Amino acid sequence: MKRVILPVLTIALLLSACQGAGSAEKRLDEARESFAQAETISFTAEVGADLGDSRFEFTAECSYADGETEVYITSPELIAGITAKMAEGHSELEYDGLILSLGDLVGTSISPVSSIPIIINALLGGFASEVWSEGDFTVARVYVDDSADALIWLDAELEPVRGEIVAGGTAAAQCSITNFTVS
Repeated sequence: MKRVILPVLTIALLLSACQGAGSAEKRLDEARESFAQAETISFTAEVGADLGDSRFEFTAECSYADGETEVYITSPELIAGITAKMAEGHSELEYDGLILSLGDLVGTSISPVSSIPIIINALLGGFASEVWSEGDFTVARVYVDDSADALIWLDAELEPVRGEIVAGGTAAAQCSITNFTVS
């Protein structure tokens, strides 16, 4: 009798794990449908990035509309007021009326500021190679390019609360998301 119960329990455990993954994928799809219908997505981001022997941190007000991401840096004070505008194939940095082109953000040169549009694009679409549940959170690993993936955490209300850019197996940039609104 004991020999029969163990395989049955093992199969039940495996099936429940599969059901959880399918449920997480469904939640990601629901969130993406909601985001795709939005005219504007906006949020506050606290971004940190490891730059080898130093760490870079900033806070920004972010918005996405019509394929363009705008990042307005609010802190630290030294760089507050800088605005980055990024769309596919075009990026520029603006401060006090002066505009400086940043060129294309391609390949493995992911800057801390460019991590925000990468996270937004991962929210909106892209190939999710893995989706799973962590407590009340739905987590997705989304392919960015051959050098990086984005990890996205959605809360129980399907709002993003965290994003990471993983390059070379390391979390190169981390982003905490608050005040998320879709209109």
